[in-house]
Amino acid sequence: MKATMKIDKVSDEFFDFHDKVNKILVEQEEIFATHMAAIKEDAKLLTSESELIQNVQGVGFMDYDIDLYVKKLEYIIKKKLKMYNLLSKKLEVFKHNLKEEEEISSKVKDTFYF
Repeated sequence: MKATMKIDKVSDEFFDFHDKVNKILVEQEEIFATHMAAIKEDAKLLTSESELIQNVQGVGFMDYDIDLYVKKLEYIIKKKLKMYNLLSKKLEVFKHNLKEEEEISSKVKDTFYF
């Protein structure tokens, strides 16, 4: 009876480990894709920022519509914050799952004897 319970526990731990590894692989791909999208979007936003600052400097700060400048800059900042907050949240979940995977891995490793 005890041997069966031990085998069931090992089986559960092994399947938990397997599930966690699969989840991590999916999350890893999501993080890579989100990061790549953030890099591409950030490049576009950097171009917009450069154009915005050139417009202010080119026309002369006193002649430029400062309200338009503030509105455009605020849009860029909010977009960047939203984009990087999303990436940060995904990264935090990923780190948490990596830690859990390490814990499960050590349990599974300790139960198998070669």
